[in-house]
Amino acid sequence: MDVERHLRTAAVLPADQIKTLVDEMATEVQTAQKQNVTARQHYGKTPQQFAAEQNEVITKPKPKEASWWLRGVDGGLLVMGIMLLAVAATAFIGKSNESVTSIPISLILMSFVIGGAGMAGMQYYTLKIRDQGKKGLLKYALYAVVFVIVWMLLAFVFTAILPVNWNIVLQPPMAIILGVLVLVLKWYLKRKYNITPITRF
Repeated sequence: MDVERHLRTAAVLPADQIKTLVDEMATEVQTAQKQNVTARQHYGKTPQQFAAEQNEVITKPKPKEASWWLRGVDGGLLVMGIMLLAVAATAFIGKSNESVTSIPISLILMSFVIGGAGMAGMQYYTLKIRDQGKKGLLKYALYAVVFVIVWMLLAFVFTAILPVNWNIVLQPPMAIILGVLVLVLKWYLKRKYNITPITRF
């Protein structure tokens, strides 16, 4: 009765939800009493504290969802950071192969732009799967295949048409440093703007 009074006084919860909550509490309290456990012991708080806790769940603002362009930046940084570290690691492992001892900046920039757009798109289709079921899953798979093909094609074309003197080449040590910095920036933006992954299927 005290909990109900506090809830109705605060007028945060709708009347029907208050009734449902009180009815559930009554059942729990009756079960606890059979084991000689009081309501205070069962809930571990006073009626006012319990009511305030229920109201806080309703009034507490939800974290703001990150925008799609922020998700794209987050995904682009992830892809670019991994690309830098992976290519640099390959360069160290295959030192005898001159073709892997340097990384053109065009490849890194395309990894960021196309990778970011692709990651945002994949999260978008993740939501579609929830709504469309198996049909959405097929679209997701098709999108992933098309995305990889487009990514490779654009990276090749961009590298081919970019003037050689503009296409700065990174040596493996610099690529590793840049890759670490990029991933640290991604982690910072993720924490600052609450960029949570969409995994709802």
